[in-house]
Amino acid sequence: MEKLSRLKRIFWLALIGAALFVPAGTVAWPGAWLFLVLFIGGMVVTMAWLKRYDPVLFQERVRFGQPDQPLWDKWLGLGIVVVWFCWIAFMGFEARAAGPTPLVALGAGAALLIAGYLLVAASLAANSFAVTAVRLQTERSQRVIDTRPYARLRHPMYTASIAIHLGTALLLAGGLSAVF
Repeated sequence: MEKLSRLKRIFWLALIGAALFVPAGTVAWPGAWLFLVLFIGGMVVTMAWLKRYDPVLFQERVRFGQPDQPLWDKWLGLGIVVVWFCWIAFMGFEARAAGPTPLVALGAGAALLIAGYLLVAASLAANSFAVTAVRLQTERSQRVIDTRPYARLRHPMYTASIAIHLGTALLLAGGLSAVF
């Protein structure tokens, strides 16, 4: 099972790399390499921490969909993944046309990506009910979380997602892609 999981991770990494570098027409793209290090590194570190400190939540988050999740919701999740990959590929085309990303955009993008992952980690540490599909978890005595980042933000992981996506756009293109 662990070998299959490792193969899935390698497949996703290769797919992200192809979505970036094929449309860009080059692997000599520093912003894309920095993005890969920060994006993949952020996911790996966050999930490794979660696996160690909250294995139940880890198992919930690595599973695609929930048994009682409506089919339309699963299709919506798949659609979001497809749109994300198209967005990444669009930034490859944009980078090919626009040239290198300015250093200030690289720095701001890296800072936003790191801040986003730190907020994700803080949210997961505070909320053991933060599964990927919205559902009431009566079997785990779910309750409203109002501590740590949830004391200031109602949905800190959505805020983190905005930071991660803006950071991605700045790292990879610094232009029109930030609008999407």
